Amino acid sequence: MNEKNVNTLSTSKSLCRLNRNRGVRRPLLFPLVGVIGIQLLFGAFSNAEAQEANNPSLEVVLAELRRLVSEDRWSDALQFTRRTSGSVSGFEWNYFAPYIHAAATRMDDEPQQKKGRAEAAAMLGLFEKAMDNYKLWASLSKSEHDRRSAHSGLAKCAWAAACAAVREGDYGAASRHLDIMRDYGQTWIAEEGTKKGSLVRKLMEEPNSVAVRIEFADGFWIANPPALGVGHAGARQLLIDTLKLTPTPDQRLQLYELIQQHSFAMTDTATALDFTERICADFAARPDDCDKALFKLAQHYTAQKHPDKAVETLHRILRLHPTGKRAGMAHLGLSEIFAAKQDEAKMLAHLEQAAKAQPHETQRHIMDTSDSRQVAIVRLGRHYQDRKEYAKALEYFRAWAPQSWCGNCAAQFAYERDLYIAQCLVALGNAEQALRENLMPHLTEGGGAFYHDARIPSLAVRLCEEKRDLDGLIKTLRPHAAGKYSVMARVALGLAEIRVACRDGEIDTLIDRLRHSGSYVLNVREPRDNWQAPAAAQALSEMKGREYPALLKQYKALREQETNDEIRGRIPWVLYAIALSQADDAEPFLKDLLKKAEESPSPVQAVGVGIDDTRHFVSVAAERNRKESTVLSRECRDMTKE
Repeated sequence: MNEKNVNTLSTSKSLCRLNRNRGVRRPLLFPLVGVIGIQLLFGAFSNAEAQEANNPSLEVVLAELRRLVSEDRWSDALQFTRRTSGSVSGFEWNYFAPYIHAAATRMDDEPQQKKGRAEAAAMLGLFEKAMDNYKLWASLSKSEHDRRSAHSGLAKCAWAAACAAVREGDYGAASRHLDIMRDYGQTWIAEEGTKKGSLVRKLMEEPNSVAVRIEFADGFWIANPPALGVGHAGARQLLIDTLKLTPTPDQRLQLYELIQQHSFAMTDTATALDFTERICADFAARPDDCDKALFKLAQHYTAQKHPDKAVETLHRILRLHPTGKRAGMAHLGLSEIFAAKQDEAKMLAHLEQAAKAQPHETQRHIMDTSDSRQVAIVRLGRHYQDRKEYAKALEYFRAWAPQSWCGNCAAQFAYERDLYIAQCLVALGNAEQALRENLMPHLTEGGGAFYHDARIPSLAVRLCEEKRDLDGLIKTLRPHAAGKYSVMARVALGLAEIRVACRDGEIDTLIDRLRHSGSYVLNVREPRDNWQAPAAAQALSEMKGREYPALLKQYKALREQETNDEIRGRIPWVLYAIALSQADDAEPFLKDLLKKAEESPSPVQAVGVGIDDTRHFVSVAAERNRKESTVLSRECRDMTKE
């Protein structure tokens, strides 16, 4: 994923979090390039009767599963689940289905089988059976960790049972289950069980209190493992029943909003739409509440792959309240939808409007992405930067004013802002200004919050290398790199020293850098976080193949002393450097390793790395050779022309 897509996607995800209600979990909404959906049906059927037979409702499926599980017919339950999995949708079903599989297939591991059966029964609301299996799992477990896990699961199941009992008005059963939760939930209770238990008891004491019901329902669905019917559906029904009491206007609004959110989670669009309209009708005098409900509905439509309905809903916000708090968010949402439609003109038009709109404030105040105006401004900057319209991009980046009370967040935004400005300045021919104003301050003023991000140090080193001033940069950085929190200075210093070693042809120094780069990040496919290893590998590749014998010797030495993870962790980086090498023997050597790995029952033992990584190194070498061949052929054509 390129930098542009990462930036767009991260801000897109953050927009989805702007309207978070307490305790209600929702799917990620408003992705830029589309939403991955679930295929709900196997296909079309010729008549309604056949369709109903082949696509039973969730209630019918659950009733049959409860019957089969209550009779301990686990194999039959598994087959039934497989037959109906393509026709039943919803958050709860998708979460539940794997539990039946685990319960019916762990025949060779009795403790794990009991664990699976306990969890599956709990998901179905068969709490007594679930708790019996949790007790069996605990008794069969040989490790203290598993026994504690079983007891924690039992306590959570008892909590779910207490919730269900209260919902049915059986306070005696609820008290009994709360006692079980207390007896078995030593670890869990310390974390959250006490609070949940008090909620149940509070509802038992005040069953007709609207405030207590709302508080209870807010955590009611999180009965972990969440039993079907004691999850979103159970919480929603409790909230709907609460509407029959005498809630205050504020409480009624809260009930509407929570019912709407649980309906979204259950993919019940009809009910969600109904309560959205209730909010807009009953609280027309509170425009922000109406806009918030409509915005959530638009997010839901986008998640369900109905972009046209989402567009209609967002336009409704703008028609009702064109200067309201949510207008900027509506424009931002529309820009994302039109970006997915590849309608650049409309995308830009809505981004421009969002950049001028009233910034949306949230209660979180942590991330800058809570401010729709700032999100729009930085997206416009990235857009024009990608279009190579650097002067225009620079205007937006300089107008970007990210804010956060969180120190790390603020530092991250400052880092990103200075990086984008520097990139534009360099493209416009103002490298000296970029280095002086936007890059060096991060290296000399104690910056260290983002030591894993080497983009600013890399750009600074590249600019100094281009003007042949690496030695001057090293001299400047050394005093700053000694500071406790000067990680950026140390990264830049290390990169500069690698480039000097490359300049001077110091192969052994570069291999030493490669070898001691650290094994904590082994992602050789995308070597970004561990800055030293990829930089050293790239520098070695510029040795025109002279580095190959030393790298081969290093590989063999590491294989001989492959005694721990630290030593083993160095091997991928050495092979990565070999893959980048311009030596003629590099690719054949890697292909031979791949052959050995494919023929061995244990590829890691055979060649020191996994087979997927070995294939990757071969492909890197092949790609490098293809690029070089292209360049060479182009040079030959040019010489012929001359």
